[in-house]
Amino acid sequence: MSCNVIPATARPLPGLFASCLSTAPEDVATVAELYQQHFETNAEVVQHMLRQNYREYPPHLNFAFARTVVLKRGQTTVSAATVRVHKSTSGLRFLEICLFATHKAHSGCGYGGVLSSLLLQKSFLAECTKIVLRATASATSFWWSQGYRFCPETTASQDPFYAYVLTHCLNFPQTCLMYRDLEVQCNWVEYSLAKTQRVAQVLQDCGASVQPMKRASREQPAETPAGELLH
Repeated sequence: MSCNVIPATARPLPGLFASCLSTAPEDVATVAELYQQHFETNAEVVQHMLRQNYREYPPHLNFAFARTVVLKRGQTTVSAATVRVHKSTSGLRFLEICLFATHKAHSGCGYGGVLSSLLLQKSFLAECTKIVLRATASATSFWWSQGYRFCPETTASQDPFYAYVLTHCLNFPQTCLMYRDLEVQCNWVEYSLAKTQRVAQVLQDCGASVQPMKRASREQPAETPAGELLH
């Protein structure tokens, strides 16, 4: 993860920083617990996802290319997202958001928007042209506010990209597929940080500097081209 994702000119919140999740047991347990607050997902699958385990088949359960980005305020994990970079059979490079959640104790403070903006910026820098995700009914309004739209009704035979998504991306029950195109780079992070400062009125010291983005230590890093894009 680059050290300059949150620009100094954005007047960031004090003590707010992001990093890649390490595979240390305590770090994995923290994010797994966060995800379990929101998703009725198989706990074993979550563990494989966070530990970047390789699985040859089926392809949507191969998490060797997965990376988990953690947003912290001080020592507290407030949001997390697990993502994968794909290159479809048609040559389209895109980012899949496998799981994304904000701790319930810190919801409504704008942290989800900040993490979403970080993913937008990193996706653009990784030369992705699209982001896809599966949203629950309760989360669609949030993702709509972040610029995501519902995927049009189609079939795998009509759209090769959609066919790839069906076989290589996660598909949770009672969710809908949403996407966002990345055609032009914008000041996503600056905008979200400014919005977070307005929302979180309890934070009175917004002029403090932000801690730099840190590269978390990893055990047995996966040596994959797609993985390198998110460091």
